[in-house]
This record gives sequence, C-alpha cells and structure tokens, in this order.
Amino acid sequence: MNLDALLQKVKALNKENKFQEVIDALSNEVLAKHKNADLYAEKAQAYYRLGKVTESKEMAEQACSIQPSHARGNHYLGNWFNYYRKEYDKAIAYYEQAIAAAPNYALPYNGLGNVYFNLREYDKAIECYKKAICRPK
Repeated sequence: MNLDALLQKVKALNKENKFQEVIDALSNEVLAKHKNADLYAEKAQAYYRLGKVTESKEMAEQACSIQPSHARGNHYLGNWFNYYRKEYDKAIAYYEQAIAAAPNYALPYNGLGNVYFNLREYDKAIECYKKAICRPK
C-alpha cells in the first residue's frame, strides 16, 4: 500500500475509534518502510486513546525525530509532560511548538489552557481555551 492510501486508512480508523486496528496496520516494519511523521502521529493517537501513554510518547518522539516541528507529535509530547509528568515548563514548550507549526490546530491550545489552569493562571487558561474553541474545523 502506498503512503497516501495508508495514511488515509489509518486516519479513518482513528476517526472511527478503531485504535487497535491502527496499531496493527502500523507495524514497526511498515513504519520503518515509510518513515513518515504523520504515520507515527496516527499511531501515537491510537496508543493515547487506548491509555497506553508510554507507547504514545514513543511514537510522538519518532514523529518529531523525523519532523521536529510536527504539530501532532509535539501535542502528544505536551500531553505526556502535562498530564502524566506534571512538568509544565516542558509541556508548555511542546504545546507552543505545536501551535507554531499549525496555528489552526485546536488541541494544543486546549492542552496549554489545561497547564495554565493547573498552575492557577486562570486568565491565561481562559485565553487558551478561547483560542481552542475559535479554531476553524
């Protein structure tokens, strides 16, 4: 299967909440063959949705090793350092990289809002949440 077809397939599977199918379709051999940041991000999303956060982090790191400014890879790394490590400075840096790479991607704004909420910086949190809500679909 060519890269475009594979990417469309796994995006559709993630959208349909068929996360294990995404993981199965994106074996280590398939990922090594294509070496594509978007494929790694799709697998990171599937792992994340299944609660396999360590595996999600590993896939996000792979996405960012291929493309350092990869928005979704940086978003998932922000989640790792925000929700699971409580290392808010690192989380902020990853969310900001994701936003710089894709300003219309809402999820890093939401993650950043969560960080600021946890830090009790409510005005900043509200601004981030507003930006997350106002992103085009």
